[in-house]
Amino acid sequence: MKRLGMLYQYSYKEQWQPKNILTTFCMYQLNFDGQDKRVYKGYLDQSPNQAD
Repeated sequence: MKRLGMLYQYSYKEQWQPKNILTTFCMYQLNFDGQDKRVYKGYLDQSPNQAD
């Protein structure tokens, strides 16, 4: 991801189905408009188990 120019934004935890395993996902983002400070927080807001 980093080789593509994507920047790490945050991590969040989610129950992964169908095996019901608590999994940590890392959110990487690439903004094509140059506004690197703008971060999509949809996954973070939906997750009751937030991680950093």
